[in-house]
Amino acid sequence: MSTSTGPFSFISNPQHLASALGVQLDELLTVKALIAAGSAYDYRQKSIHGKIRALAVPTERVGSLQRRITDFLWPLSLELHPACHGYTSDHSTKTNAAPHCGALWVQRLDIQDFYPSTDRSKIILALSAVGSNKEIAEAISDLVTDKNCLPLGAPSSPLISNLVLT
Repeated sequence: MSTSTGPFSFISNPQHLASALGVQLDELLTVKALIAAGSAYDYRQKSIHGKIRALAVPTERVGSLQRRITDFLWPLSLELHPACHGYTSDHSTKTNAAPHCGALWVQRLDIQDFYPSTDRSKIILALSAVGSNKEIAEAISDLVTDKNCLPLGAPSSPLISNLVLT
């Protein structure tokens, strides 16, 4: 008997995951191999809010699968802590700021190198906490990481980061 919940209720192995994502198992294995070989991302630098950030932008094939993973995991975003405002459809910088209006002071924090410091083990732990079995958590982690960490520039990284922080 499976203890998986949410979008993981009927996902017990990589074949089921591939089916849920609307692809063949071979596609998961190919993308995993591209990531492992270091040929899944284009590396760039971009200035974001005055800071130079190293981006790892996935190739079209990898990005397409990561968007499917994001769509699959999207129902989990509805269960995030109410204080989570980043990368969610019903929150914005305005809804984030509203409770602080009129405060004497507000402190803004940025977790230094958050994406690069979010490694595969943290992603597996987060996915397990929301109902995934270990095999599926590992498979998804393999498909959304670059060099064992969450890449800045991948379409799946924002949602995965919210799950890790919850």
